[in-house]
Amino acid sequence: MDLTRLTKNQRVVVTGAVLAAISLFLPWRGVATGSVPAFDSGLLAWGGLLVEIAGAIILVLKAMEIADITAASLSAEQLALVLPVIGLAMIIIRWIIGDQTTFGLYVGLVSAVTVIYGAFLSLRDAGLTVPTLRDFRSGRIR
Repeated sequence: MDLTRLTKNQRVVVTGAVLAAISLFLPWRGVATGSVPAFDSGLLAWGGLLVEIAGAIILVLKAMEIADITAASLSAEQLALVLPVIGLAMIIIRWIIGDQTTFGLYVGLVSAVTVIYGAFLSLRDAGLTVPTLRDFRSGRIR
């Protein structure tokens, strides 16, 4: 795997994904007996992080010319933006309904924003547009 093929923006995405992977094992909520990592904090915690990581993987696979993954009419760059947004929404919901959150959740939030930022810049570099709800309804996205 030749990481020199990645652009600066794609490296930002990879950095965010690495932060997300680390966040999976950090404490997400405190309890009387100790702390609980993302894996034990519910689907919104670990699911949000994994969806975010999946978006980053899709972008890296395309950059490395291993696979160009698309879904419906979404390009790989658009998927790499949409998935972390969904992951961020899941993490925010977990934050809102959670109790006694700790720094793992905040690292997860930062990682999601980092992946979204890098994916947005990569999308712009590719000359594509950010998908809107109208695009999803009409079936035309590119």
